[in-house]
Amino acid sequence: SRDGNRLVVLEIVDKGLSHNEQDTDLLSYKAWVLKRGGLYEEAIEMYRKLLQKNPDSVTAMRGIADLYHEDLNQNAAEALFYYEKLLETQKTAETYFYAATCKRYLGDLEGARIYFLKELEMDPDDIDGYRGLAFICEVQGDYPQALEMLDQALAIMKQYDRTFDWMVEHKAKLLRRLGRYEEALAFAAEAADCYHYGNAMQLQFD
Repeated sequence: SRDGNRLVVLEIVDKGLSHNEQDTDLLSYKAWVLKRGGLYEEAIEMYRKLLQKNPDSVTAMRGIADLYHEDLNQNAAEALFYYEKLLETQKTAETYFYAATCKRYLGDLEGARIYFLKELEMDPDDIDGYRGLAFICEVQGDYPQALEMLDQALAIMKQYDRTFDWMVEHKAKLLRRLGRYEEALAFAAEAADCYHYGNAMQLQFD
């Protein structure tokens, strides 16, 4: 079984660590195995041990941050701490995105906006960045700007021929908020007719 195989692998790794507990490759591998098995607390503990051996370990900081990111309702502050540690030495669009989502969950919308913008500076075609900005603008009541950000994301998705059914529905909702009802109805119909999206059908009815 998969669980049995994991236990065998962990037993072998532990034997290796018993001979050399300083082996950072084994520590990293054990953390990865634990993470794959859903043993998040144990994986975090292992990554912490790796950080004790190597305080600059990108693998450990990323591992802990991503594990905390699994439950932002409870662990957004912890995840943000490690993502920002990563950003001190390794600035990537992906890390800016995850740090931005943490700030959003913590209610720091302006901080999240800054990080989403930095993400898009590094990767102008990152759909998630535009979606993140659209969410912030909508929460702040800036519906025209939210619509602009959503349009940017939709344009990129069309370019790569990706499915965007719920985003079309979201655009319809924004247009309705702006009082542009005919346009809203057209986009709700597109989402309903092209993608058979149930929520869009309800929006159409409304």
